Amino acid sequence: MRPLKLVMTAFGPYASRVEMNLDSLGKTGLYLITGDTGAGKTTVFDAIAYALYGKPSGRTREVSMLRSKYADDSERTEVELTFAYRDKEYRIVRRPEYMRKKARGEGLTKESAEAYLYYPDGKIISKKNEVDRAVEELLGIDRERFIGIAMIAQGDFLRLLVAPTEERRDIFRRIFHTRPYFDLQEALKEEANSLYRAFDRARSSIAQYIEGVCAPEDSPELPNLIEARAGRAPLAEVVGMLRRLIDADGKQERELSASVDKTVKSLQQLAAVRQEIKAVKEAEKRAKELGEQLKRAEESLPELEKALAEQEEKEPERERLREELGALTAELAVYSALESERGEIKRLERALAEDAVLAEEKRKALSLAEAGLDGARRELTELSDIAEAMSANLLAVERLTRSLGELKVLDGENKKMQSLGGELEAAQSDYRECARAADLARGEYEAASRSFLNAQAGILAEGLGEGEPCPVCGSTHHPTLAKKPEVAPTEKELKRLSEKAKLLSERESRAALSAAEANTKYKEKREAVMQAAGERFAAFGEEELPSLIADMLSLTEAELSVSAATLEEQKKASFKREELKKKIPELEGSLTALREEYAALMEGLTQRGARLEERKKQLAEKTSSLTYDSLDKTEKVINGLQKRRKESEDALAAARSALEAKRSEIEGVRGRIAGLRTSLDRDIPESPEEGAEAALEARRRELDLLRSEVQARLSGNRAALENIELRSGEARELEARHAAVRSLSDTAGGTLSGREKIMLEAYVQAAYFDRIIARANTRLLVMSSGQYELKRRREADNRVHQSGLELNVIDHYNGTERSVCSLSGGEAFKASLSLALGLSDEIQSGAGGIKLDTMFVDEGFGSLDAESLEQAIRALSGLSEGNRLVGIISHVRELKERIDRQIIVTKERSGGSRVEIRA
Repeated sequence: MRPLKLVMTAFGPYASRVEMNLDSLGKTGLYLITGDTGAGKTTVFDAIAYALYGKPSGRTREVSMLRSKYADDSERTEVELTFAYRDKEYRIVRRPEYMRKKARGEGLTKESAEAYLYYPDGKIISKKNEVDRAVEELLGIDRERFIGIAMIAQGDFLRLLVAPTEERRDIFRRIFHTRPYFDLQEALKEEANSLYRAFDRARSSIAQYIEGVCAPEDSPELPNLIEARAGRAPLAEVVGMLRRLIDADGKQERELSASVDKTVKSLQQLAAVRQEIKAVKEAEKRAKELGEQLKRAEESLPELEKALAEQEEKEPERERLREELGALTAELAVYSALESERGEIKRLERALAEDAVLAEEKRKALSLAEAGLDGARRELTELSDIAEAMSANLLAVERLTRSLGELKVLDGENKKMQSLGGELEAAQSDYRECARAADLARGEYEAASRSFLNAQAGILAEGLGEGEPCPVCGSTHHPTLAKKPEVAPTEKELKRLSEKAKLLSERESRAALSAAEANTKYKEKREAVMQAAGERFAAFGEEELPSLIADMLSLTEAELSVSAATLEEQKKASFKREELKKKIPELEGSLTALREEYAALMEGLTQRGARLEERKKQLAEKTSSLTYDSLDKTEKVINGLQKRRKESEDALAAARSALEAKRSEIEGVRGRIAGLRTSLDRDIPESPEEGAEAALEARRRELDLLRSEVQARLSGNRAALENIELRSGEARELEARHAAVRSLSDTAGGTLSGREKIMLEAYVQAAYFDRIIARANTRLLVMSSGQYELKRRREADNRVHQSGLELNVIDHYNGTERSVCSLSGGEAFKASLSLALGLSDEIQSGAGGIKLDTMFVDEGFGSLDAESLEQAIRALSGLSEGNRLVGIISHVRELKERIDRQIIVTKERSGGSRVEIRA
């Protein structure tokens, strides 16, 4: 893939359309992207990455940041990239989502994200997600791998150089997609833990069931049970003991049940005898009571017969009531019709009254409608000039809002600059402290080393004689023998001092790197803040900038608040004016309708009043011929007659019923007396001995209690036996499965005791890493004149930490091997650049034969001396020989002099940036 043309519109620092003819740079060799700090050099990377994958190149920049703050509202943010791939030309256009001012009216509207991919044959893909998939299928790689291959940023590959195993593992996971190996490690670990928890639960469950086993105090199995509860008895013996306990308790339970049944039978026989004696005594008592009841019933019979005769004599009166009721009932139909007529007249009266009220309401509504129409016409006249005033105020609000947003951004950037300044001071202080400690440690080690070597020479000199060859130089003449110092360090002490100096040197290198990074960040931020402040304020000092921004923010917010409040009131008034223009015709129509309704209502009132008077006259004529003047009075008289007739008939029926009931009672009592006398004629059994039942009952309770204890023990022991047999099989199976899975988990997770701590994922990544290092060393040896070579450390510092991805450097000048953290700033840059180029080669070789003809390298060359810079350029030139074009972002003067082809990015004083290509 080689970019041919890049067009950026309202993108990043580029306010308007910027077109870059990248094809003019050629197909191979080096070219330089240079210019002012913050002008937009890295934005070229971002634009290419965004066009291809919908996201910028950096991890800290989001799509929402792409809209240029310098762009005019009418400019649409857009990136267009034309590129060649496998001798075919493609074009891709992308537009991000952002908010812009409406072309008409007020407020903001959202511009939706768009993407278009144009193929050489004329085919077009237009949906964002489909374009994303099409680009990945065309190039054969996703965004992460594209960034790793084609866009190398200093911070990223320097982090890869010094990262520990854990962090480097995360980087390789994203690049080489080794997440499935990590997931397998975690799945095996979780499965092993889950199996162990299940096995432990099974063991605990068996122990709980054994704890619940019960035995009688005199049982011969009690010692065995104590051993089982203590966990000292084999499971088979526990099962045998439980079965013997169950057999013994089962036999005892059967014996106790037989004794209980025998005792209960004896109790039932005694109860039957006592019940029979009790029944005879109760029968004698009941016969006596019935005799007295029969006597009282026979004495009351004459009085009831007399009452019945009196009620039968009232039959003529009851007949008269029936006749009178018949006559009045015949008139009810006439009364009912008249009542219906009265109800209709009342309904008409109510309707007439309601219509009168409605007519009055219509009259009042008519008056209010006339007043409302007059008021709306006056209010519309008063609001005739509101549109012009609101338009002028709207422009003021938009201006103040834009100014306030820019001030807030400037305030935030200034605070970030101050924070970065504090971080820089802390990093510089830390570096100075580390440098002092490293110098002291190196001096201490050098002095000790000299003393140690002097001591070795003195030991050799003690055994030399004149004429004897020296074991070091071979000379037989020894004019001045070395003297052995009185105090000298041991080899172990010298090694400790060496390791201390090495550790402090590594710490010094890391501190220097951190201070350099902090200084770069602070300078870039300060330059951007000062430039932005200079565009807004005429003259100021850096120390007074915070208060100047705060004052301007306060003033702008106050002005915006006043203008916004006025605008809201004007909007309400404008809305009111439009509403009135719509409302007045509606009010006029409603007023006409009200007038017509009121006239029709008054005419209807007059006609219904006349009809009501006529119906009242007809009702009075019909009522004069009836016995009573209303249905209510007639019904009350009928109800009274019916009540009197019913009371008389009920009294007759009650007298007859009472006489019949008394006669039936007498016959019933006589029958029950005869039955009792028959039952009293048989023999009565003798009463049992006193206390016999109590003794039997006590015996039954005692036997029941013993049987319940045995049954409870038997039930619990049977359940325990069943669960123990079930759980023991589960426990054996879980233990075997856990052992197998745990062994796999320890192997994959790198936690085998006494073995190297390397995980399965790190092992796979180490294979990739070895190939990356081999590719990187071909360039590092060139850039370091054969001095340095990278090497993967095979073991961690101890057997506790994970290993496999640590990195050392071999110094061929002195034959030492040490951590890459001990390299100086320039050496670290060369090593990290070599490693990044090796990583790029490895990704490209393993990505299915993809073809990327262009690479970008971002900054870092400022830390190199003249010779190292020459070596780095030679390595990159060698990289570009195989039909690859390499772009370098830098403002190092030597690179500007060495590389003729350049893309120059310059800030405009009016805002935004411009681009010039020198091919």
